[in-house]
Amino acid sequence: KNDTFCTKITQQVDPFYEVAGTGVLGRMIDSLINNGYKGGLCSVSGRHFYALQGEGEVTPSIMFVIGNGQLPFNFKPTSNDMTETMYQLNGESTLTSGMFGKTWSELFKTSVAQNEKVNDAMKVTSLTEKFKGGGFAKKFDRLSRMIKACQRKQSRPFYC
Repeated sequence: KNDTFCTKITQQVDPFYEVAGTGVLGRMIDSLINNGYKGGLCSVSGRHFYALQGEGEVTPSIMFVIGNGQLPFNFKPTSNDMTETMYQLNGESTLTSGMFGKTWSELFKTSVAQNEKVNDAMKVTSLTEKFKGGGFAKKFDRLSRMIKACQRKQSRPFYC
């Protein structure tokens, strides 16, 4: 527990207490985007997301890539029409949906679309060198494929 606390504090260093709750890389990407650059945030470990948290206004959503990419949306459905049901429940909002319903609907659609985009990119991206072993080697493989897949789309991506 202490290690997690120390990791969080390190990733969110803010010596002048100007932007509490944000991470070092999140603040950097916010500044770059505010100055006209395209950027993105990606976590290949799923553990160091504190560093990627920005102020929220311009900060892109954090993409989590685990395993050989991401699992397809609803990869183990509990019924044959589960995906369709999820889209019906979480899809388009109406005038009476309220702010929470509209926000949830937008996040749902954005997450599913992002998941498909990442899976497609990871499937077609190959490396000239192979990383042998487990643990760090797998993370380096994921990271390298993400960097290669995003090379032409973002001028300033951040990975951790």
